[in-house]
Amino acid sequence: RMGVGGELIVLTLTSPDGAMRFLAVDAETGTSREIALLPPAVVYGGFAIDASGDLIVADWLGEGRLLAIDSSTGVVTEIASGGALPAAASVAVGPDGAIVVGTWNSEIVAIDRYTGVQTLLGEAANPVTSIVIPPDGEWIVAHAEPSYLGMGTRIQRFDPVTGVATDLYVDKYTDVRE
Repeated sequence: RMGVGGELIVLTLTSPDGAMRFLAVDAETGTSREIALLPPAVVYGGFAIDASGDLIVADWLGEGRLLAIDSSTGVVTEIASGGALPAAASVAVGPDGAIVVGTWNSEIVAIDRYTGVQTLLGEAANPVTSIVIPPDGEWIVAHAEPSYLGMGTRIQRFDPVTGVATDLYVDKYTDVRE
């Protein structure tokens, strides 16, 4: 992902302990700095970068948590836990700072950064594996399903006000078990 100031934000898994390391890489010089090292107990459910450059990370282990990582200091704080977060598959931050999580349960959930309150905005057709929030305010939601389920890939425009999802692209796979 592209961070504030043009740095590339990279997630690497370190061996053999399975910890997750977030790095900021200067795209011109190739130099890097560590932003944070999360313990192996954190199970990655996607990350996004807010307007100030902080990382918002979905951790779906156990009760599930949404974490904020200060990109300057590496300090990790919990924004929210429980609710839809144990099924978090993707996370996005809008231009207005709104945090949205897509789940393996096909839910699209807004999370208030300051109170941790979770609000169900709507349900998608399939598990939400990616969310992009363009400046126009309507979100682009992607679903990718294994071919053995016969579902394929679906990309939808999701209106956060009405909760209505409209197909932009649908690619059905043939079930390999047929």
